[in-house]
Amino acid sequence: MMNGAEAAEGKQPDKSRASGVVKIAQGLNTYGTYFDHTGWQAVKLPH
Repeated sequence: MMNGAEAAEGKQPDKSRASGVVKIAQGLNTYGTYFDHTGWQAVKLPH
């Protein structure tokens, strides 16, 4: 999540900001695997 946030902020010049957003979404999507949260929905990714 931290690497994704840094990429999204433009702090990792070798990675696009959009790839950082995707990394964050992928990290959020694992939440449902580890926690039983009523109503939790994964973030839909275009890829």
